[in-house]
Amino acid sequence: MKKNKAKVRRRISPDGFFILSFLAVGMVWPINEALRTVQQHRLAPGEGIIVDGSFAGSPAESSITLDSQPDESELPAETAAADDVRKAGIDLSLGGSSTPANCVLIQMEQTDLHNGSLLQLDSEHEFTGTAAGLTTFAEKNESYRLKNMDLEVKPVVVEAMNKMAAAYESVTGRADLMIYSTTSAYGVEGSLYPDALPDRGTGLCVDICILNDDGTISKISEPYAWLEENAYQYGFVRSYTEADADTSGIPANYYHYRYVGKVHAGILHEQGLSLNAYIEMLRSHTLSDPLYYTDGSSSYTVYYVPAELGQTNVPIPLNTNYEVSGNNTDGFIVEAEGNIG
Repeated sequence: MKKNKAKVRRRISPDGFFILSFLAVGMVWPINEALRTVQQHRLAPGEGIIVDGSFAGSPAESSITLDSQPDESELPAETAAADDVRKAGIDLSLGGSSTPANCVLIQMEQTDLHNGSLLQLDSEHEFTGTAAGLTTFAEKNESYRLKNMDLEVKPVVVEAMNKMAAAYESVTGRADLMIYSTTSAYGVEGSLYPDALPDRGTGLCVDICILNDDGTISKISEPYAWLEENAYQYGFVRSYTEADADTSGIPANYYHYRYVGKVHAGILHEQGLSLNAYIEMLRSHTLSDPLYYTDGSSSYTVYYVPAELGQTNVPIPLNTNYEVSGNNTDGFIVEAEGNIG
């Protein structure tokens, strides 16, 4: 029977085992570095970052959570507001000047310069804006009449006219005010009011006449006492007065009223200004030196912002009501509740 040779078993001495282990560990680092280099060359720029557990270079970055958005309730209020402005695409620069802490900027276009309630409209400045959103007097009350049922104005005029006519009827006991015309730029031949008035196209104007008991109508050709004394309380002013006839090129009239809002109408009445004179005066009241007004219960701030070529950044207050109007020539007029600036 043939016997197999017994195989000799070789054993590694402790010294040999130590040497082999040292060589194996020593090879790990160069192999790992080679693999990392190859991987980074294959990745697109910016994707070759090897994360070792923390971000270096910015102390604040160590506290950033990358897989979730911060809770806005934990952010300061001004940060959330600024973020809303950023999302809306609003430029927060003021050309080197600062914005008050309680204001943000809105962008007004060149077309906005020719729209609003405080437009300078006279023989040299025509209306080139857009009278959008007009409505009929379907919501009128019974305190006044209409010459035509299809007359159109902006809704705010209907609301103001309802209040003014109701007050007039309550005091005088009469409901004889009639709106003769609104948006027609030129009265037709034989019209009661044929004057060419440049602000009729705004949708903010009413031509008022008197409805007589016999059904005829009478022109208001001289100051009508109740309207002269009270129209401002409802936001109406006479567009063209004796005071600015020379500068506006429009003869004074007593029947034509424009809605400018109670704040502006109150200031006009209080200071005895014509509309054009008021618009001119506001040019000296920028946000650094605004005009303050109170109606006895609320306070308001009015200021002028010069228009720039292209877009204009207009500072407006946060968390309060405001209105912005172009002046049709060179700037914007802001009316805001409260005292700002």
